[in-house]
Amino acid sequence: MLLRRHPINTDPIKSKEELVFHCGFRRFRACAIFSQHTSADKHKLERFLRADAPTVVSVKASITFPTAGVLLFRQREGGMQDLVGTGCLLSCDPQLVVLKRIVLSGHPFKINCWSAVCRYIFFNRDDILWFKPVELRTKWGRRGHIKEALGTQMLDDFDME
Repeated sequence: MLLRRHPINTDPIKSKEELVFHCGFRRFRACAIFSQHTSADKHKLERFLRADAPTVVSVKASITFPTAGVLLFRQREGGMQDLVGTGCLLSCDPQLVVLKRIVLSGHPFKINCWSAVCRYIFFNRDDILWFKPVELRTKWGRRGHIKEALGTQMLDDFDME
């Protein structure tokens, strides 16, 4: 769904907050994820619904044909609903990718010429295997990949360029 925030409502609206959707002839509650509207196939996650730009809203809901009108409401404690945004249905694409940038921090344990061993980044082996294909960057622009997990104290061996 492509929504623009209504100018009357100025309260901050967090991503993953439960909202009431009126999409075409359907009405449902869902926790929405907000992302930037770009022409690319990957969208960057937004933490809040922006007031100055159209926002892509992703929810898990019944399929509705595109260009259906959408009204977005926030439920108050007294049962009243405040209009938050209006827009239209962009597409029903289950392959939409919403990216979230995260910061991993750790301490260098041993530094060699082209590799380094860092500790306290991960605390279980599944996380190390999950981030193994992802390219990591340092604050100073060095890039590299995780080579392997070392030992039982979650030391990570990195290859740097």
